[in-house]
Amino acid sequence: MADASASKSPIDFLEKIPYLERKTKATVFASLDSAQLQAQDIHRAIEPVITGHLKPAYEACSQQSNTGALARMKEMTRNVEEFLTTAHTETSDYLRKEIGDMIMLAVAKDDEVRERVRSTLRKDLTVGLNILEASWVKVASRPTDKIESVKIYRNEDGENGYDTSHETGKSDSTEGVESTSEDDEDF
Repeated sequence: MADASASKSPIDFLEKIPYLERKTKATVFASLDSAQLQAQDIHRAIEPVITGHLKPAYEACSQQSNTGALARMKEMTRNVEEFLTTAHTETSDYLRKEIGDMIMLAVAKDDEVRERVRSTLRKDLTVGLNILEASWVKVASRPTDKIESVKIYRNEDGENGYDTSHETGKSDSTEGVESTSEDDEDF
């Protein structure tokens, strides 16, 4: 970003906008990849903990062989499935909220950067336009001693030429002009 704000010319800055857009997209995709990797790492870290909590209860249920053991095992399976659904929903909601907060923070930072870019661009363009206006005013306010009319004529080659000799009595031709070069054909 420092490269773009160091530009002195508004046109130079405008040429850098595609570069800044690519850089912003690359940063967003890198952040997304990082968030996905973190989510995978969290899942891998939580899985053994959940398995560790469920394993003793599963072993206790599987060792029971008295009357109603199958019913107790089914009840435990149902409770675990309900717990997993609830835990999954709560975890998903929590992660959705956290990711939403991260997105809002990124959007706020992006808006801040965009506003700085707009402000810098507006300032640079205003300075450029003021310089251009001052130069136009300077040129437009110069007094003109003589306004020459220009006649357009077609020469033998079919090209247009300009003749201002009708007022001054001079011709635009090269009569009387001697070449200082020994080889005129080199030109």
